[in-house]
Amino acid sequence: MHVCGVKTWLSLGDIGDFYRKFRFKGKKVLGRIMASKAAKIAGTWDQTELLPSNWWNIPAVRARWEEKITGNAEYPYYQFVHDHFLAGKRHLKMASPGCGTGSHERHFAPFPEIESILAFDISPNSIAAAKKDGISKIDYQVKDFYVWMEEPERYDLVFFYSSLHHFGNLAELIPALKKKLEPDGLLIIHEYTGPARMMWTKAQLKEANRLLKTLPRSYRRFAHGSGVKTKCYRPGLWRTLLTDPSESIESDRILPLIHTHYNCLYERGFGGNILHLLFKDIAHHFCDGSEETQALLQALFAAEDRFLEHYPSDFHFGIYTPVFNSA
Repeated sequence: MHVCGVKTWLSLGDIGDFYRKFRFKGKKVLGRIMASKAAKIAGTWDQTELLPSNWWNIPAVRARWEEKITGNAEYPYYQFVHDHFLAGKRHLKMASPGCGTGSHERHFAPFPEIESILAFDISPNSIAAAKKDGISKIDYQVKDFYVWMEEPERYDLVFFYSSLHHFGNLAELIPALKKKLEPDGLLIIHEYTGPARMMWTKAQLKEANRLLKTLPRSYRRFAHGSGVKTKCYRPGLWRTLLTDPSESIESDRILPLIHTHYNCLYERGFGGNILHLLFKDIAHHFCDGSEETQALLQALFAAEDRFLEHYPSDFHFGIYTPVFNSA
């Protein structure tokens, strides 16, 4: 489990983010702050206006994830799941809560072993975008997670891609998920499992800021508006509660609780402790594939690998089966 020991209520980074976003999005930012809790969460899960300013937007970073998850940068996690856990099975039913625009479920649709996929999200805009591809095997729905939990259907696969960390009360939710799985069903996660509320540790911030100083100024210019990134900050709790009260509520409890209630079939960390916060708002500079960019990326990857020799990964991929009590 990650231990931070320090809570930040408001940081200079929050103020800078608000200023840049207000200049770029104007009244939309104020509207987000004044919205209801449910609207804030739905807005967070609305992925139709995402901009390439985060670490997951960098192709080399995504290839690094695959290498850490499967051992081969060209062997994607979903193909790994198929080859090692689905081959030979038939008529499988899959559910994907918090699917966003559906980009991850689409990877599973071609597998003949999977008969149907229910993919749902509370964001109507995201589901509308997901439906545009028109894949008959996938049923995209606007649905509340807790409504789904009360439905009687069970599934052979339940897949959380960066959505489980948006839920609280995990001590009840994670064991309750077993009722949504067949006895031999698979719980699959591709998740942030780091410090709750993204309260980065002192060690993370120290290393991220050390590496930030090594980057050329041209690589540190913000994605929107003027200015250059000079420091990595913890996101303040006030900002999180105002803009997205669902953000990583109990993320540091995900793995301990899964390990308590499920058997682990496969699990790999894929880092993020440094790159996640380092690339925030400047990731667009690392997508061009140039020799200079690739050299910088490899140096940063090596630095994070050294960090991971001493600290647990902030992101994990895992495959688990439920443990049912015999009573």
